[in-house]
Formats: sequence, structure tokens, C-alpha cells
Amino acid sequence: MSFSAHGTFDSQNAQAKEAAWCVVALVCVIVFGTCGFLVIEQDWSPWQALFFTLVTITTVGYGDEGISPKGEIFATVLLLVGIATAT
Repeated sequence: MSFSAHGTFDSQNAQAKEAAWCVVALVCVIVFGTCGFLVIEQDWSPWQALFFTLVTITTVGYGDEGISPKGEIFATVLLLVGIATAT
């Protein structure tokens, strides 16, 4: 379905779909990271896991959370995936 002869509606629709997929991917990375940290760092609350996930994927890196060696490995993977998704 085309709105105009120049395909304005079609291009806007494609951009909206692309933006929606980006948001879905980012939410998936955040959920993956939060759940991963909850499993690995068993003494963390859901808020700590979410906070550390957001700090990791945004590359802020406050360094205010104690993290285990397994958590460091997971954070490295999350960092690579998160940067690729968030940018």
C-alpha cells in the first residue's frame, strides 16, 4: 500500500518497523543481561542486576558492584552484544 507516488508511506513504514526491531533487540539484551547476572551473582537483587546490565551495555562502568570471575566473563560477553545492539 503506497501513500504517494514517491513511496513516502512505504519508507516511513519501513523505518518504523526497523525502529521497532531495534527496541525489541535492546529489550532482549537488557532482559538477557539482568537474568544472567541474577543467575551468576546469586546475592544480587533484581535491581542490582538490572542496574549493572545498564551500566555495562552503556559502557558507563561505575565499578561499584562486586562481581565474581564468572560475572566478569558474562559482563564481557554482554558488553560486546550490548554495544552492538545499542549503537
